[in-house]
Amino acid sequence: MYTTNNKKLIAGMALLLIIIAILIAAYYFISAILVDKQNQPSLLPEKEGVELSKEALISEKKNKVTKLDCDNAKQELKDECLNLAVVNEALTNSDLKICSSLQGDWQDVCVWKLTQSLTAQGFEQSENCAQIKDGATKDNCYLVSAVNLNQEKICSNCSYSKEECLDKIKERNSSQLSDCINIKQDGIYKICLKNKSEDCKILKTEDAVKRCQSWRIYDGIIASGKKEDCTRLPIEKFKKVCEVYFDQGYIDSDNDGANDYEELNLGTDPFAFDKNISELKYGNIQRQTIIRNYYRTLDNLYETMTKMSNGNIATSTGTEVE
Repeated sequence: MYTTNNKKLIAGMALLLIIIAILIAAYYFISAILVDKQNQPSLLPEKEGVELSKEALISEKKNKVTKLDCDNAKQELKDECLNLAVVNEALTNSDLKICSSLQGDWQDVCVWKLTQSLTAQGFEQSENCAQIKDGATKDNCYLVSAVNLNQEKICSNCSYSKEECLDKIKERNSSQLSDCINIKQDGIYKICLKNKSEDCKILKTEDAVKRCQSWRIYDGIIASGKKEDCTRLPIEKFKKVCEVYFDQGYIDSDNDGANDYEELNLGTDPFAFDKNISELKYGNIQRQTIIRNYYRTLDNLYETMTKMSNGNIATSTGTEVE
């Protein structure tokens, strides 16, 4: 027969076993929950493995100026700052109506920036460009929209840069070397050649083969530092520009306003004066004073709202970026 002490001992051991069993069950239950949670997609964006550089943070701050930030702008820039804040508000809310509260050039900038943003996300909003009064800004709006949406028909709205617009879409859609031959602007043609592994000799005409070969090997010859390799270039003007480069650098041999290498990219003759070279070199960019003024204002405003101290950058919120 069990004594009273034996009964107490057995009861105690049974209780201990029950507690251990409960703890083990709880451990596996909690572990299962944690594993399942780890496998669930996070609702928050994961932190990038590399911290944003100082330059990236500056750029991000420039493009997020709000009306509150304008308190830190110099008095003479307050109006410009508030205009920029409205543009950013329109971008944040994807709301074209907000742009209508702006006047003059700033309204054009607002429509241009918002249309750029929306078409980059795949939204067909190119018709917004028609609201822009400045011709060059409107032209750029159509060009960027056409490329973003991959629609050649939108290029027909470009007054100054239709050829550039069409060439950029051709380059974007190119999958093989032969897709590049119809690109007229050499600067875009050169980009098209990248990541195309086919031999230039597969092209059907001798001129196409020579153009391809010249652009394929030109930069490599310059990088090699060997003037004698210039003779490998099959097009005479490439060969001559190459040789002049090793003797004098990139000069403007024909004194028309574009250096020899720029003329190769433009598809003009570096050794024959071209009275239209300025138009070819700058094209629509030269006309885009409103767009250039916008970026200049962006830089000026941020500079005035930024305090430099001990190599750190203090933003308008007082946060320091190392």
